[in-house]
Amino acid sequence: MGVASYNAVTCFDNVHIEIPEADLSIIKTDSAVVAVQGAPITYTITASNDGSVDVPTALIEDVFPDQLENISWTAVAYGGAIANLSGTGSLNETVNMPVGSTIVYTVTGNVTADARDNFTNTAKIIHLYTDATPVNNRSVDSDVIVLAAEGERASSARDKHLQGPI
Repeated sequence: MGVASYNAVTCFDNVHIEIPEADLSIIKTDSAVVAVQGAPITYTITASNDGSVDVPTALIEDVFPDQLENISWTAVAYGGAIANLSGTGSLNETVNMPVGSTIVYTVTGNVTADARDNFTNTAKIIHLYTDATPVNNRSVDSDVIVLAAEGERASSARDKHLQGPI
């Protein structure tokens, strides 16, 4: 294992406590800007530990919006990370993330047939260590709802929207 970097905190006259510095991050995307009523949707959520200290208890959290239903997920852990490998509903997972580890979640679900409002969804990773880059501890993905024409398959409506006018 490499040399750990530390933040020094002065407590009293010339007494320092060394606090390990973590650098956890999370990235979330569905690789689209539109979501069609009734259509499937897939997110990829990647959590990583690029810091210099192991983080044995981090919380990965993602509460999915009301416009999504039938949500299930799988996870693949790399670099010694420990996580549940599957589940349903929102993510609320305590994980172990050694230095250099990554966990990749694949989340699938459906946009509700009656979805009308655009939605934003945020994934975050929470831990108790000082973080070198706390701004990357949350990731936001937004989608614009496309109304499916009555009787038209949702995937057809999405394809037409993405192609634009002919």
